[in-house]
Amino acid sequence: MEHYLKVRKYAYGSLIWNGVKHSKPEVYSLMELNEYIPSDTNIFDIGSRYVVGQSKNKSTLDTYNINMNLTVSITENNVIAKVNFVNNSGQSFFLYKKELPIFNGKICEDRFLIITDDIQLNYLGGWCDFGSNFNQLDWVEVTHGSEYSYAIFLNQFYEFLPELKRYSIGSLEQTLINHDWMIRRHTTELMFSILDFHLNCDYKEQIDYLSSINNANICKRKNISDYLSDMGFYERASLVSIRTNEFLIDIDGREIKSFYSK
Repeated sequence: MEHYLKVRKYAYGSLIWNGVKHSKPEVYSLMELNEYIPSDTNIFDIGSRYVVGQSKNKSTLDTYNINMNLTVSITENNVIAKVNFVNNSGQSFFLYKKELPIFNGKICEDRFLIITDDIQLNYLGGWCDFGSNFNQLDWVEVTHGSEYSYAIFLNQFYEFLPELKRYSIGSLEQTLINHDWMIRRHTTELMFSILDFHLNCDYKEQIDYLSSINNANICKRKNISDYLSDMGFYERASLVSIRTNEFLIDIDGREIKSFYSK
């Protein structure tokens, strides 16, 4: 069974679970990830997980004639993940910068699913507001016949268990678009800019704030991304999600530089 379907029961790495800060990381139930998880929450919906299965991912890679390969190695007490994107197609593809380590090897969000047995490692790195305008400068172009590679020190963002364990490591989904998507996006944005497209809202003279907010006829001006989404722009075939293979490796956390040793 693929890891995106497996039940991940536990987590490890964070010092905070169930709303309490601890002195050292311990294995804890994913249901204790925070103290606000409703009792009827499905454990499948907690923590990071794959959205695209291996078979669907392989089909997408084959369809577009591209490859996204992951290797993991241990060098000088560091766990290093190397991702190599190869564009064998006849067109350019673009990778979303927010999902890449473009800030001196730092990442903006959880980008890897690291599992050993039924334990998932917590992402311990930071977060950044990258915006959501999808400008061309937000993307890295990989021209046809070329490659794009990057490396990440995983132990700078994840804490490995202090024992010898076998880990399955894979990247979470990477947003991929082609040149056609970029052209259509630019054309549509230009059209809205020329027309100064906006909404006219009619507000009630008096609003009963105890009633549903939907009854108040309150509306907000939408941005370009909202309209593109409403038109199904992001659902077209020229925008897809792909991920790497899942790499198996034995790691003894006692021999790896700890995240907390910074």
